[in-house]
Amino acid sequence: GIPFLETSAKNSLKVEDCFISLARDVMQRIGDITDTHVGNADLTKAPAQESSGCC
Repeated sequence: GIPFLETSAKNSLKVEDCFISLARDVMQRIGDITDTHVGNADLTKAPAQESSGCC
């Protein structure tokens, strides 16, 4: 879930701590992704090169 973090931009209270905490959580979740296949797309393959011919 999403954590509740009380901050105040007006008073600069815990804004940086909140950002660092959320960024750390996002990076952890990205690091937990080990499957390189999303749906039918293989994320490890380079895109196919288009030919320069007219047909």
